[in-house]
Amino acid sequence: MSLLSGHPPDEAGESARPMATTRAAANRLSLHRFISSGMTSTAAKVAVVTIGGDLIFAALRATQLTTPFVQNPMFRLSEDGSYPEFFQYAKFVFIAALFAWLARSRRTGWLLAWTASFLFLAADDAFTIHEGIGARYAPTVEPLLPAGVDAVAVTEFGYLGLVGLGIAAVAGLGMLLSSGLFRRVSLDMIVLLAFGGFFAVSVDLVHGLTEFGFVGNTLLAIAEDGGEMMVASFIAIYTAMVVSRNGEMPHWLTSIRRLRG
Repeated sequence: MSLLSGHPPDEAGESARPMATTRAAANRLSLHRFISSGMTSTAAKVAVVTIGGDLIFAALRATQLTTPFVQNPMFRLSEDGSYPEFFQYAKFVFIAALFAWLARSRRTGWLLAWTASFLFLAADDAFTIHEGIGARYAPTVEPLLPAGVDAVAVTEFGYLGLVGLGIAAVAGLGMLLSSGLFRRVSLDMIVLLAFGGFFAVSVDLVHGLTEFGFVGNTLLAIAEDGGEMMVASFIAIYTAMVVSRNGEMPHWLTSIRRLRG
């Protein structure tokens, strides 16, 4: 069986090869074909709202940094309880609701694991759980760290790493026990969350390990919070695509090695 085309090798000899080649080309996943066949009207609307909102908040933050206008702290990306944070919470709850609907529609209970994961991430951010844990255990690890290293950033990194491992472990168990839909969606979600973790954890850790001055610290803060917001938007768009097709759609990130064009 051909892994690329999904058809068995043609046994008719040399004369059948052009037809087999044409068939393989027709079945090859291309970026253009994915966008045209994978994107739905519902997902497009979600993209306009989520990415549009991210760009608006980024523009407002840039205005704050470069002009005396819009200095309301509620528009800051990194401010606890700010408008951008509430927008982020809304995305997480929306994603959780979509997975709950898909679990009911496709009768795949394991999808509720992703509902629980995103509700937990929303609660963690809203109630500053990881910040609280970081502050609580920072005095314990501070004597073990080199001078100048932010102990809170290190303990937050450890906590979020454990959370990520926990989510990956549950997803891995579900991939062994559940349907192909959960396996395919979970592989894509793990890749997307890894990108989110890079901004939420790695950039924050680099920020805590070194002092970059006002400009550098500001740029890192924007990269961290803006990157998290964009990844959440991509996850919302992806989930909307899966749900609007009732789980039937081409592989996306798990088929990246086959992208052409």
